Amino acid sequence: MEFDRLLREVLAELRGAGIPVSGNVEPHVQINTRAKKRYGSCVKRGKAFVIELSAFLSNADEKTVRTVLAHELLHTCPGCMNHGETWKRYAAVVRERFGYEVTRTADYRIFPESPPEPPKYLLRCENCGAVFARRKRSALVEHPGRYRCRCGGKLRRVL
Repeated sequence: MEFDRLLREVLAELRGAGIPVSGNVEPHVQINTRAKKRYGSCVKRGKAFVIELSAFLSNADEKTVRTVLAHELLHTCPGCMNHGETWKRYAAVVRERFGYEVTRTADYRIFPESPPEPPKYLLRCENCGAVFARRKRSALVEHPGRYRCRCGGKLRRVL
């Protein structure tokens, strides 16, 4: 799929609708091969905005890609780096004018199903026996004595 062409087309659509998309958008879409939980991102580098898409979108239909591009391009508008009221107002215009289902979050089911990663760390409450599984090293994993279970019991790392 030609992401750069779609970027140019969606950019022209948004500008044609009177949405103040930045004039400093990089013309080439960056492909992220590591993204597993997000479809795209808009990153400001210096004065330019870079639009990044998940490599998994190469298997998606064109309307899905256009929707993600529109979502990310809205972040280049003044006051729209978050999903605040201004961003929501522009998203409503895009939905109405172009039929793109631009929302704060999306679920297109394009990521391959994978079994859940097993936990690397286990903590157990010394009082009630509740078990807390963690996949990443964190303050809780490093210093379980600083935390308490819901029941008030002390936590101890067992794995």
